[in-house]
Amino acid sequence: MEGEALRRLLAFGLAALAVVGGALLVVGAFTAPAYRHHEPNRRSYTTTLVQENGNWIVVPTAVPALVALVVGLMLYRRYRLGSANAGLVAWLGIGVLFAFAVVTLTTIGLYVLPIAVFLSGSALLIRRLGARSAL
Repeated sequence: MEGEALRRLLAFGLAALAVVGGALLVVGAFTAPAYRHHEPNRRSYTTTLVQENGNWIVVPTAVPALVALVVGLMLYRRYRLGSANAGLVAWLGIGVLFAFAVVTLTTIGLYVLPIAVFLSGSALLIRRLGARSAL
């Protein structure tokens, strides 16, 4: 039973870490310096993704956060109810995150890749744990 509890803690810890990572992408779009500008006879300065590209950039940075949240909820549903459909939706979401990471590799893809890996690990652990009754 102790090994099962550890696997459950690890599975949901990885899912929570993925959701937090997705949320940090959105926060980073507003706060992290992404571009460095050099002007002649002036000091250099940096701008964030939102300052450089406008508020619309929040949409592509929020996609991994929203997908991670949905996948996390589906994994919980898979664990609690044993829902095969929830497991399928979770794996589809993980596939979307991997595809998103590959397509956006030169921009935010390297930050999305760990989110997909954490959710994959969580899904594999939950699959191994099997379904548990909510009662």
